[in-house]
Amino acid sequence: MRHMQSQFSQAPARGDNQSVWSPVVYRWLIAVLGAALAVSANAQVRVSPAEAADINLVLDHEPVGERLICKIERKDPSLDFEFRFTTGFTIECPLKVFEGRKSSVNMFIRVTPEGGTPVVLGGTWSLPAAPSDMAAGDPRKLSTNIEFSGAFTVGEGRYRVEVLAVDDQRRTCRKEWEINVVRHRAVAASPAVLTADTVAPADFAPWDGRLQTAAEGVRLTVLLDVAPVNPRETALRAWDRLMLLDSLSSLLRAMPCKSVRLVAFNLDQDREIYRNSQFRGGEEFDSLKEAMQELELGTVSYNVLQQQQGWVQMLWRIANVELRADDPSDAVIILGPTTRTHIKIEKAKLPVRETSNPQFFYFEYSNLFGNPFPDSMGDLAKSLGGRAFIFHSPQELAQDIQKVLTKLKPAIPLEATASRWPARAAPQQ
Repeated sequence: MRHMQSQFSQAPARGDNQSVWSPVVYRWLIAVLGAALAVSANAQVRVSPAEAADINLVLDHEPVGERLICKIERKDPSLDFEFRFTTGFTIECPLKVFEGRKSSVNMFIRVTPEGGTPVVLGGTWSLPAAPSDMAAGDPRKLSTNIEFSGAFTVGEGRYRVEVLAVDDQRRTCRKEWEINVVRHRAVAASPAVLTADTVAPADFAPWDGRLQTAAEGVRLTVLLDVAPVNPRETALRAWDRLMLLDSLSSLLRAMPCKSVRLVAFNLDQDREIYRNSQFRGGEEFDSLKEAMQELELGTVSYNVLQQQQGWVQMLWRIANVELRADDPSDAVIILGPTTRTHIKIEKAKLPVRETSNPQFFYFEYSNLFGNPFPDSMGDLAKSLGGRAFIFHSPQELAQDIQKVLTKLKPAIPLEATASRWPARAAPQQ
C-alpha cells in the first residue's frame, strides 16, 4: 500500500487544542458515549449528528483515563458479494477484564476519505454475565479472550480509519490506520455499487417475504450453513454474516417461492441455530442475525470433538426430516461457503428416498477462483440425486437459480425471474 499524501500526511497532531481541553471534559464525553448506543444492534450504523460531534471531539485529542486492554486488528478491503469493498476490524479482549460482569462495549468508527468529509459509524456488543456454574471460580483469572468484529463498505479511494472502543466502565481503546482501495484488473468489469470516496454501513437488502401464488411457485427449504467465508478461519466475523445474509436474501428474491422453510446450522458446534417453517423475511431476518451473532465459533464441546462425523449425522437428520415430511418441499437448497473439512458421505447410511420430492441442490459460495476444495455439502447433495453449483457473484447465483428452475418447472420461461433481482439503492450521503 502506498503511503498517503496530501490531507492525511499533513493532518494536525492531536493535542493542538489542549488550551481549551481538559481531562474532565474528556471523561464526561466518554461517559456520554458509553451510553450512546445502548439500544443499537451489533451491526455498525450511522450515528446522529450530535453523537458524531462528541465522537469527533474525543478522537481529535489524546486519550485520558483508564485504558481498556484489547487489541484491534484491521481487515484489508475485499470485494464482497454485492461488488462493494468491505473492510473492518476485529477487537480481542481478555475476558478477565470484565470480571464476570454483564458488560457492554460500544464501538465508534470514523472513516475519512482523502479530501472528503468524515463518516462516523457506531455499534454495541453485549457480554452476558459469567454462568452460575463459574460462581465458585475467580473470573479475573480467566485466560480466555473474547473477540468482536465490525465492518463497513467503501468505494475506491484512500481513507483514514479510526476506531474507538468504550466499555461501560468508561475505559477506552483506540487505533487508526490508512487504506488504499483499488479495483484489480480481474474485477474491473464488475458493476461498482459504491462510487469512489464513499463510505456506507455494511448492510444488506432483506427479502420482503413476497410469495408466489401462481402455479409455477416453488415450495422451498433452505439449509443455511453458517460458516466463515474463508474455510481456513474458525471465527464468524461481521463480513461473513453479511455475505450469508446477502446471499440468502438474493436467493429468496430470485426464486418464485410459494413457501419458505429456513434451517440455519453450524457444523463446528453440531447444532441448529435457527429454524422457521414459514419464513417471511423482513423483520424475521433480525432473529436470524441475532442467532448468528451469538454463535461462538471455535468453542466446541468435548463430545463434538470425540465424534468426528457428528456434523455429518446432523446433516443426515436434517435431510431425513425433509425427505419424510408429510408435505415435502419441491426443492431443498443447501446454501453456504466452502466447508473447511471434507468427510466422504457413506451412501449406505443415507435415508431411502420414497418420492421424487424434494430435489436437493447445493449452492456453494467461494471467494476463490480455480479448483475448489472438496466439499462434503456437495457430496451430500449429489448422493441424494441432486446437483452442486459454485458461485462467486450475484450474477452467477442468478444463472444457477435459472438452471434449478428449469429442472423443477420446465414450463417456466427463463426470463420469469429476471425482474426479481433489484438493483441496490445508492447509500445516503
